[in-house]
Amino acid sequence: MMKGRRSFSKLPFLVSALIFPESSDKFLKKRAAYVCNLDACSVTEIDIKKRDWARNIPVGMYPVFSFIHPHSPEKLLVTLHNYNLKENEGFLVLVDLKAGRVLQKIAYPGVSVPSGFAYDKKRDVIYVADENLDKIYAHNGTTLELLSSMVAGSKTVHLDVSASGRWLAATNRFGADLSVYDLEASGVERAHAVSIPLRESRASRCHPYDIKFTSIPDFCCVTDFAAGQLLIVDMVNRQVIHRVNVAKQLFGLELNRARDTAYVCTWDRGTVAVIDLVQKKKIGEIDGFKGYTSHCALDEASHQLVVTSQTDGGAGETRIVDLRTGSVGPAIRDEIMQGCIGVTIEE
Repeated sequence: MMKGRRSFSKLPFLVSALIFPESSDKFLKKRAAYVCNLDACSVTEIDIKKRDWARNIPVGMYPVFSFIHPHSPEKLLVTLHNYNLKENEGFLVLVDLKAGRVLQKIAYPGVSVPSGFAYDKKRDVIYVADENLDKIYAHNGTTLELLSSMVAGSKTVHLDVSASGRWLAATNRFGADLSVYDLEASGVERAHAVSIPLRESRASRCHPYDIKFTSIPDFCCVTDFAAGQLLIVDMVNRQVIHRVNVAKQLFGLELNRARDTAYVCTWDRGTVAVIDLVQKKKIGEIDGFKGYTSHCALDEASHQLVVTSQTDGGAGETRIVDLRTGSVGPAIRDEIMQGCIGVTIEE
């Protein structure tokens, strides 16, 4: 797996050095990243400044993705993935980061498998994908009250909301398509999906995974695990307008604040590819991780990228990349970190 990799290009890091001014003192205070340990019933807090393990917070079985509460930065929302497929054991949990304990546990009915998050700032709604029941749940962004659910495609995993608040889009792993909702036209409670097919041809493999809207209001980018491509999708015309060849298998995706640069985890190569979304091409690749790179989160204040990975045996680790130099830091791990997957950074 580690063979045949190209060394990373210096270009994106030189660009980062020009774009990002030196950090001011306020950015040198403690910053934390939270890593979901899928196989260890916990979320690990990483001290970004020290590049070190801080603590493990028990949250329940199979934590997969997390999200800082939009109105309470000292609280974390975590989805528990219900891999055992038991009735009423798919949960959304609210964690008090100060106390390091679960405050609230919301159960979804049926054999639910909660997955990715998206926040709709315009309507104060948190959306959660259900990977087994093919639904998207809409929660009040303040109280977490369940407002409604909407039908999605087959194996819905990740979501995003456009900056304008018009579009909600979800990747469907088995459906090889996006479920797209025009929230301006229908509102949340009456929203219904339009499918955008993503296959390049009828015979081609397609396994859409992660999704983020770009700097262009009606465009999003999607990682295709099976095709190894980053897809640029036009919401209005309902079609893929560009395919960037990246690797054989793509996983998690992160964008910078300007939404014109993508950091893509290449599962098969164990690297992070850097994509210029304006030029629509790969401009660099960051090497130096162990195992399969899974997800990443960008801390632009400190010019650092937090990257999770895991090995065939399930052991997990996190490394931090200095985007000004391209250097990859040492592994951050302890015996509890198993199946490191989703990662989020405190606001």
